[in-house]
Amino acid sequence: NEGAEFTLSAKLLEKRKFSWSADFNISFNRSEVQSFYNGLESIQTGWGLTGNATAWLTKVGGPISQFYGYVWDGIYQTVDFNRLPNGTMVLKPGIPTYAAGVQPGDPRYKDINGNGIVDGNDQTTLGIPLPVHIGGLTNNISWGNWTLNIFMQWSQGNKILNANRIVFESTGGYSLNFNQFASYANRWTPSNPTNDIPRARYNLKGDVGSTNPRPSSRVIEDGSFIRLKTINLSYDLPATWLRKMRISSVRLYASAQNLITWTRYTGIDPEVSTFRANNPGNSPFGGSNIGSSSVGGAGYTFIQPSSGYTALAGGYDFTPYPRARSIVAGANIQF
Repeated sequence: NEGAEFTLSAKLLEKRKFSWSADFNISFNRSEVQSFYNGLESIQTGWGLTGNATAWLTKVGGPISQFYGYVWDGIYQTVDFNRLPNGTMVLKPGIPTYAAGVQPGDPRYKDINGNGIVDGNDQTTLGIPLPVHIGGLTNNISWGNWTLNIFMQWSQGNKILNANRIVFESTGGYSLNFNQFASYANRWTPSNPTNDIPRARYNLKGDVGSTNPRPSSRVIEDGSFIRLKTINLSYDLPATWLRKMRISSVRLYASAQNLITWTRYTGIDPEVSTFRANNPGNSPFGGSNIGSSSVGGAGYTFIQPSSGYTALAGGYDFTPYPRARSIVAGANIQF
């Protein structure tokens, strides 16, 4: 790993009763895998969903983590098919496919090598979960007895694998009785030939011809964001008010965290990197997978942040709790 960080501090205004200072920092970091201890040239990492398909690729000479999968090419439309006399829809010659039984409304992926068949040879890198740069900006403003502190942070250029969309915005029933995102109302139908959300295929996790979903660029999104992280406002009561009460000082304050986030990411929180793992059998929730017939543990995950496996699978969003918005008020009194 190598990088650079730049920091700039400035007093923007200095008056008798008013002052304004600011601190700015920006950091750049790059990683490169030079070798693996066991002599491998690359390591593929599965995403922990059904089938555990490869969603990350780490290879010698590349970054420690990058997404890997198929390039989303929209959805098969009715015009891509010939209708036989018996009503059967058959894909027109020359249109690439991954299964003989695809129908209008099914996902479509790019045939990168141009052989007419979409298979594992058409997988490619799909972006890096590491940001190009991160940074922050702090403003400190004082006016008489008032003090205001505002902190903003950002991340730019990183990608996120929004696995929630595979489960809650893909088939209409990844598992029995699962609810769906409201956006799923805009799925493909003959009267709504969208290129974004495939047709409903209840209780089927994968594409046609497979029981497993394919990682693709459809669910890899821009994770850049700017966040109003912290605001602190305080007021020191004048000393003349406190002398008769024999109080040294009183500071009234209010603070708020995670107030507003500006981002194009469609998930709950762009500042995320979790890795889904099944609960062990001795956990309080049992050891079942999502959608299994077992009672305990369905839907629960745990995270192992110290795991090297997780380091190879950055930028993963699957059912974590978002950062809470909090507002706190209080007083500091010194006698």
